[in-house]
Amino acid sequence: MIIKLDDYQIREMSKYQEAVMNIEVKEYLPFLIPFIIIEVILLAMALIHIFRHDSYKCGNRLIWVLAVILGSSCLIGPILYFVIGKSED
Repeated sequence: MIIKLDDYQIREMSKYQEAVMNIEVKEYLPFLIPFIIIEVILLAMALIHIFRHDSYKCGNRLIWVLAVILGSSCLIGPILYFVIGKSED
């Protein structure tokens, strides 16, 4: 299916793209920096705990390392480890 756009639609799209491209990262730094710091701290804590302990509620070391690293971009991996995987010892 080919969608044809007229000149008006193309101009409007280019205005929107230009507005999106003009957003500066500096505007979002006050919100991003705390999130990044929390993310790095949780990732480090989870990985340190994984490598120092041999027992887990479920899964093994490889599964938890992969889950924590792959899920770290949205904080899900480290949180899942501390809620589901971390043993009580």
